[in-house]
Amino acid sequence: GLGSLDAGTQADPTSVFWQGGQISLLEITQAYATLANEGIQVGQPRRAQAEDSDQAPLQASALRYIDDLSGKVWLDWRAPQLRPVISAQLAYLMNHTLSDETARWRSLGHPNPLEIGRPSSAKLGQTAAGQDAWAVGYTPQILAGVWVGLNDEHSSGLPGSAASALWHALMQYASREQPALGWQSPAGISTLEVCDPSGMLPTPYCPIITSEVFASGAEPTQFDNLYRPVSINRQTGRLATVATPPELVEE
Repeated sequence: GLGSLDAGTQADPTSVFWQGGQISLLEITQAYATLANEGIQVGQPRRAQAEDSDQAPLQASALRYIDDLSGKVWLDWRAPQLRPVISAQLAYLMNHTLSDETARWRSLGHPNPLEIGRPSSAKLGQTAAGQDAWAVGYTPQILAGVWVGLNDEHSSGLPGSAASALWHALMQYASREQPALGWQSPAGISTLEVCDPSGMLPTPYCPIITSEVFASGAEPTQFDNLYRPVSINRQTGRLATVATPPELVEE
């Protein structure tokens, strides 16, 4: 079930983030499915706008086919419509970010429920009161969204792993016969070594250099300025000045 969530209204992204708006599990999985599909949205035009189906927003549906006992077809959505809504490059960058397992270790520990033994992108969420917990994630072949919630507003809240543990089990079972594939880098993506954590070009003073992906044309052009040599007064440990004796200056 969707609990108190309103599944009948189109979510306003602004209200969701800033005003505590409502969104259904079906809507949020459709949004992440666009990333899984490399920027292609999948769905059916809204009925009220069917006459302008090329421009109508596509809605996700839990129904694919309905007929009656006489064989009359009432609904046939087995062939969804496809529509590009973001670039393949942006989708790849989002998938690359959401599938970074080591980046999760600081907050979720290692191992954690978002690790399913194959490349996967995932995101967790929880309402401020702890009454609702979300887990949405996907591989190139399968996407799953999990919502769990409490109707009792006086309860102490859900554990943070309530949704992610279910997502972990569901994805492992659903993917058991699928090849463990990641996302292929599209044209227009470049890989570059940068200084961590600034993300700027490395210098000889950068202690940690890491490899990052960028949309072509968005690569950093400036060198890191977080790590740089300075002259200090060896006696005081403070920055050296023009009055510091040369024998006390250390870089």
